[in-house]
Amino acid sequence: MEVGLLEKWRRKWWSVTDTCQAEQDSLVNSVNSLELDSTAGPFILYGAATALALLLLLGERAVRTVWPAVRAMVTRPAVEV
Repeated sequence: MEVGLLEKWRRKWWSVTDTCQAEQDSLVNSVNSLELDSTAGPFILYGAATALALLLLLGERAVRTVWPAVRAMVTRPAVEV
């Protein structure tokens, strides 16, 4: 039952004839080197994420310093005359 099964699979998936050699040659010839323009996207994304993180940090710091004062003003007992 298993006799020749591996050979059958080898012929099915790894044929002896290589019909894609011309396509592989054309792909190798059309490769472009990486330049600054093609790698700028990730750096812009990292910069934007860093800027957003800094803005959120500043906002959190501002809320933590201002919130106790606002809370004290709101919960202050009314002065009776």
